[in-house]
Amino acid sequence: MNDRLPEHPTAASQPSWPTWVARLTLISGLAVGGVALASALGVWAGLWDFRGGFALLRPANTYAIWVAGIGLIITIGLFVFCNRSFITHGSRYFT
Repeated sequence: MNDRLPEHPTAASQPSWPTWVARLTLISGLAVGGVALASALGVWAGLWDFRGGFALLRPANTYAIWVAGIGLIITIGLFVFCNRSFITHGSRYFT
């Protein structure tokens, strides 16, 4: 006799939009980090002066807290959505 419980009907049809939302969140975080690193590397490589490095670092530092906060909210929202929708392997969006 098969003791496995039947899967929830929505588990087979997993939406693709959580994947895109998770990827966009990752890309935006990496972009802000990349700009912050590029500001220091540009000064070190002599591509711009010290003031130019701070000119790049200022918006990166300003937007980093927003990107981190929005990324946290999106992650929590996706986690709740996956748990309530009975999506199998929902944790793959967060690792």
